Amino acid sequence: MGREYPHLAQGLHAMKHPKHPTKNERAGPPKIVGLGEGLFDLIAGDAHCGGAPLNFALHAHQLGNQGLAVTRVGQDDLGSRLLEELAGRGMSTEFVQIDPALPTGTVQVRLDQRAQPSYEIVADVAWDALEFSPELETLARESDAVCFGTLAQREDASRGAIQRFLQAAENAERLLDVNLRPPFYDPATLSTSCELASAVKLNEEELQELAGMFGFSLSTEEAADQLRHRFKLRLIALSRGSRGTVVFDGDGKHESEPVTAGGGRGDAVGAGDATAAALVHGVVRGWPWKRTLALANRLGAYVVSCRGACPELTAEIIEMSEHPLRPPF
Repeated sequence: MGREYPHLAQGLHAMKHPKHPTKNERAGPPKIVGLGEGLFDLIAGDAHCGGAPLNFALHAHQLGNQGLAVTRVGQDDLGSRLLEELAGRGMSTEFVQIDPALPTGTVQVRLDQRAQPSYEIVADVAWDALEFSPELETLARESDAVCFGTLAQREDASRGAIQRFLQAAENAERLLDVNLRPPFYDPATLSTSCELASAVKLNEEELQELAGMFGFSLSTEEAADQLRHRFKLRLIALSRGSRGTVVFDGDGKHESEPVTAGGGRGDAVGAGDATAAALVHGVVRGWPWKRTLALANRLGAYVVSCRGACPELTAEIIEMSEHPLRPPF
């Protein structure tokens, strides 16, 4: 685990500032890809379709984009159910690969007294064997944005496929949603992932871990600035739970009013994935940060108020998400 792919270093500098606005000349909504693990979260005896990239793609689709999941499932009942659930939400399953031998991934989710999740992630599953293909290369070149993490890079096969996809997606916004899941990450994989990204989203604990790993300041704002400059990132999005998300870019620090989650039997599973989808939704439309972050905070709080990672969105959130695409430059 953690081996880098040296050939990917070529052309990384040119990838740091994607030219996704030109994609808006195409008819139809932006293509926004969730790249990596597709699985089922097992929560209190119930199985919920999940995996951070899949959650991201599903929320991006609900917000009015063409959300696409790039993952791999087993030739089993759970794999069939995952395909059915995506199709039932109106999403294409064209890029969900079927593995003939490995099972669909599962994660045992345990909630503490504050409904905060911990995860027991099963190894040797279908998404570990994700394959790069001519079809995925075409999709990468056509995508407006892609979100990926480090968990799906725990094995050589999937790591190679993900990194090749990102290299091909040079004109897309490439959001690394850090989502550290011990022991499935290491400094080499994180460094290469930051190099391949144009933006990074993480929480305060993850920022502190990266700061220690890369020798940055432990001050939150200084660490975010150092991370952005070291990897020539366009922006850093820092999620802060009930205090909302803040963005750091070349123009400084951007915030919007935090939103309190409503009552109910909810949990925090998938809230960060929803926030990431809202951030990308605003970025590809050229929204001002205040509006983008207002949607991100509202959507994240709504998911916290619900059980499972991908509840159907309310009319209020859908209305907040509606806005014409920006004109091409």
